[in-house]
Amino acid sequence: MVRVAEQLIDCVKRGTVENGRSLELFPKLLSVISAQPHIRHQREGGGVDQMEGAEFKSHLLNSLCSCKWASSSVLHVANMCRDIPMSQDELQFLIEKILRVMESLAYAELPPLAYQLLVLSTRGHKSLVLEGLQSLFNTLDRRVSAVDQRELLLSEGTVILHITFALKQDQELGREFLKALKVIPTRLSASSLSPFTVALAMSVVRIHRFEDAVFDCLKSAILKNFKDQDRCTASRWIETVSGESPDLERCVLRTVEHSKCGWDHVVEGLVVLGFHLMDTCAPKTSNPQLSSPQYRVCSLGSRILCRCFKVHSIVHGEVISQLINRILTNASTYVTHYIALLSEVIEMTPQVALDSLPRLREAFSYLSVLPPSSATDLLDAVLPLVQFSSSVRDSLLLVLRKSLFSRQVDVRKIAVGGYLLLLKKFTVLSAIGGIDSQMSQTSTSSQSQVEVEIHGSAGQSGFQALCLELLGTLKRSLSQQYEVKITLYQGLYEVLCSNSKLAEPIIELLLTQLMVYYEKESDATPPVRLEPCITTSGSEVQRTEPLDRLVRCLQMCVTQFVRREERGAEERAEPDGLPEPVEEAREVLESLVGRMADTHLDDFELDRSADFSTGSSVGQKNRIFAKLAMGLYETLMEFTFTSGDFSPESCEQCLSLFHCYQRVAHILSEKSSGSAGGSGRRGPAPSPLAKGDHCNLSLQFIVNMLQALFVDVIPNHQQALNVLRDSLAFGRYILTSALHQILQVQAKGVCDGVFLSRNPDKMFRLLCSLGKPLYKQLESGGGGGGGGQNQQGKKDKGKSIQVLCLEGFSQLLQVVDSRYPTKMAVFLSRLHPGCGETSETAERVHFFIKHFQGVVSGVLSGANKGWVMREVQMMVSIITCLSSHLPSSSTELQQVCEWTLAQCKEQNIDDSHVTKALVAQLLTLNNRHKEHVKMLRKLAQDVHYYLGDIDEDIELEFRPHFAIVNARTASSSVLGLVYSHMEQALGDGEWLIARLKAELSTPNPNHSHDESSSVGGLSQAEGHCSSLCERLMNVVVGCSELVQSAVSPGAPTEGLLKTVTKLYETLGNMAKYYVALYAFLFHIIPNFKKLVEMVGSHLSQQVYALINYIQAAQVVPTEQQDKKKGGKGKGKGSSGKTSVRREIQLIPSLIYSMEQLEKFLIQLSKKSKVNLMENFKRSMARDFRINHQALDAILNEEGEEGEGGEGEGGGDEEGDDRPPMSKRLKL
Repeated sequence: MVRVAEQLIDCVKRGTVENGRSLELFPKLLSVISAQPHIRHQREGGGVDQMEGAEFKSHLLNSLCSCKWASSSVLHVANMCRDIPMSQDELQFLIEKILRVMESLAYAELPPLAYQLLVLSTRGHKSLVLEGLQSLFNTLDRRVSAVDQRELLLSEGTVILHITFALKQDQELGREFLKALKVIPTRLSASSLSPFTVALAMSVVRIHRFEDAVFDCLKSAILKNFKDQDRCTASRWIETVSGESPDLERCVLRTVEHSKCGWDHVVEGLVVLGFHLMDTCAPKTSNPQLSSPQYRVCSLGSRILCRCFKVHSIVHGEVISQLINRILTNASTYVTHYIALLSEVIEMTPQVALDSLPRLREAFSYLSVLPPSSATDLLDAVLPLVQFSSSVRDSLLLVLRKSLFSRQVDVRKIAVGGYLLLLKKFTVLSAIGGIDSQMSQTSTSSQSQVEVEIHGSAGQSGFQALCLELLGTLKRSLSQQYEVKITLYQGLYEVLCSNSKLAEPIIELLLTQLMVYYEKESDATPPVRLEPCITTSGSEVQRTEPLDRLVRCLQMCVTQFVRREERGAEERAEPDGLPEPVEEAREVLESLVGRMADTHLDDFELDRSADFSTGSSVGQKNRIFAKLAMGLYETLMEFTFTSGDFSPESCEQCLSLFHCYQRVAHILSEKSSGSAGGSGRRGPAPSPLAKGDHCNLSLQFIVNMLQALFVDVIPNHQQALNVLRDSLAFGRYILTSALHQILQVQAKGVCDGVFLSRNPDKMFRLLCSLGKPLYKQLESGGGGGGGGQNQQGKKDKGKSIQVLCLEGFSQLLQVVDSRYPTKMAVFLSRLHPGCGETSETAERVHFFIKHFQGVVSGVLSGANKGWVMREVQMMVSIITCLSSHLPSSSTELQQVCEWTLAQCKEQNIDDSHVTKALVAQLLTLNNRHKEHVKMLRKLAQDVHYYLGDIDEDIELEFRPHFAIVNARTASSSVLGLVYSHMEQALGDGEWLIARLKAELSTPNPNHSHDESSSVGGLSQAEGHCSSLCERLMNVVVGCSELVQSAVSPGAPTEGLLKTVTKLYETLGNMAKYYVALYAFLFHIIPNFKKLVEMVGSHLSQQVYALINYIQAAQVVPTEQQDKKKGGKGKGKGSSGKTSVRREIQLIPSLIYSMEQLEKFLIQLSKKSKVNLMENFKRSMARDFRINHQALDAILNEEGEEGEGGEGEGGGDEEGDDRPPMSKRLKL
């Protein structure tokens, strides 16, 4: 039997095993051999050995697993081994052998071997099998060639099916799989999560009991990965110690790509994962932070679904159905991300989306439950289907017609928005005339009978008929509510821009409405009647007609049409005349310009004696009339300048209209301030736009006007533009309007007046055009483009042109940084011609940083007198914003850090806001570039000097590190920043400790017997610990300085206690980790010893003194406040007691964290035989103080006879206790 067994092993080595039948004898031979008491075995050298049967069986197994297996024998051997009785060690040896052999086999041979491994796992080492297979395919996936990739993916798909089936059958194997999956978020590395692992998890979720756990683990891993990336970006130290970071986003998206190779069992899980990520990490507001980890997770879910939709036809219906469900059921929350994905998949395959026609019809019927903006976005998303299906169009038109006459105003707004979108979509190629007759004819026909076709003349006639039908329906909305009309006026101009052949009927529609309020007689004043624009019901006044929006829409449509006709006339030999409605509308607008400029406020009954109070109907009416008049003036200013072609007359008319606007604005502002209790004194000119006001100027006009004021150097334009440039108030007004529009874009993504064209790319181009004149004015250093503005600026108390440009540019940068973070380099290259020549992003960013650095340096040194400290703060914020786009290792960032350090060291600044901005920039940038804990230590030393020591008898040596820290800024600006950045540094330390703990508690199973990798891992952990200890030593020194500082009570003291508590918690976690690490390392690194000594000798005793100082400094004043009786002292005493209560509540947490640290140090001392507690001393500060007032009250209640004696005793005890506290301060 021994010889037969040895021959079978030789056959395995030589690869002569033709089938598995001969190997079936091997397990039986081993069973018989292991049952024998003794086996005689001949050695190779000729001798004979005798050993026990079980021992010899192990010897044979060792020989089998130690030899090289021929590839043709591997499957047979693995199949044979499942019948061999073996110990757990032998089983582990065999499993590791099979896993090693599988790396060199053909891909087609891997699935059956994986199945045999899963069978072997029923006998033990389940986690080894699971993680071994995942590691194997992760390795193969990294080194496979493009030619063989499909074959490997097919094998992986089969293996995934085998594992999923095994998990269904073996609950213990399933628990091991979940256990391995749950440690992935805490043990993220480049090899911890691979496309194979993700695909396996997506297949396993089909088992119901695993679904929730798997999705939660994957979401946690992805979210943690994004957070870790942000942490690495913010801290160069974390980037260094974290090593290679996995890209889970790429990993998951690769899984989607791989799933097209027959992985149908994975697709369902991927779809559910995509929706799970979008549901759980959805933005909460309409202005989400695009770079936040939560938003990136939500965006990843959207990309997963989009790619699955593109690759797998079986998920089309499910994805569209689920998206519609979420849009309709989450109507009250933010659903824009769902609508954006629906729009993308419909635009990708509109014909496929028509298969979900019943769900789309259902969505139409529920439009009324959505907010108007969400409903309009949803209609815009499904609009491509209207051209492909008359059924979809008919269903939509039926719903919109019903909605237009709903009782709810929001539903009517949705209907108007839907009609406007349809008008944009159905492009008419030939001009339409005779609008009144055609609309009256088509209004009697049913909309559902208009057949829309894609090609041919019949389709165009259908488009024309449908568009006229829609315009006729929209004409009815002109008799509806104020809000419905605003929606119509906002959208008609955008319809005209997209469907230019509808210009004539649209202009005629608007002109007909305007003539209701227009006075045709040229001598009538005012030229428009405002009374019909409102209705009065008792003491309540309501608006019925947004006349300013109506005129705005009309003038923009006329201007757009005339401009387009002029361009067409240049191409044609003979120019054509304007259509009659357009010509009439232009004449009306020109008449309005002249007559409104000559109209006095008395004509509108808006003089200074008018009532503008909000409590009376007359006051409300006058306020509405004033707002309408201001809107009309704004609209006519835009029309005059745009159509005037830089003529002096047009600019003078524009300025006259502005002066009229300014008079109304001043009266309204004066009356508003007077009604609010103002003094009535005439101050500087009011801001043209208060918070919540609407700006009637289009963003394009504002851009054109700013370029004309600050950039235009064409000689023919200068005479006209100087008229506007000489008015400082007009320049302020345009800049304030620009700032208002920028803030609108920041909040909503669009500006005032934009309803349908929510195109991010178009908005980005407008922002680039807006930024160019703003930066040009800042770069030139002028006062607004003309000397007249500078002279007026000396007399005017308002903001200068430079300041407004700076505010606008600062806000504009924030918009680009938050909404277009990847386009910052493109934005900057369009601002300056010289910047675009540089190819590197860092060079472009640094080009602008250097400009603002020069201005800040000039102001701080006194060389530049044109700016004040408030503007310096904005410039520093601009530098900080731009610096965030510099790579952490770039020389440009290093130069910015050096400049900021020089300013902080050399400039003595009293302004707390500028100091805070500069110090924050210093700490933030140095944390990104190299290290900032040493700076924190130096800042803490400077703060200690200026705040003074808690022991008044101690005189501190003055060795300042930063001139920017002084007596005024130490507490108000610098102290809070030191707290926050210390906590950030401690948070980075906690992150590293958690990661090291995870690596220590969950070692890689593939390295369990690799001594070199284990030694390398411990060496790396030791290096990380040493680096962390060095970092913590700087924080300890900084905290030691702060706890000795005479920090004022209240928020500064609370912040100090929280920071010190956080430090001791981090130190405790570090010591706890080191207790576990010592079992592998067997020694204590020098930096850890030094850190512990420093904590014991430099920090702990000062913390005890700080606690005594807080109690001594606050108990007596609080008691004095409690004794005061009177109205004034009562509120202060209550506030003081609240502050004391918060601070006292923080002390037990601090002492507990100190005790936890000492607890783990004692454990480590016992293990290492090293006394780590020699510098720690017990202190009475640990004893929680007795509340003497409460004790006295209890004693007084016990009996009246000893009341006097007990009172004296209480006084003696109180007197005995407090002097030592105050005395202890001077030790």
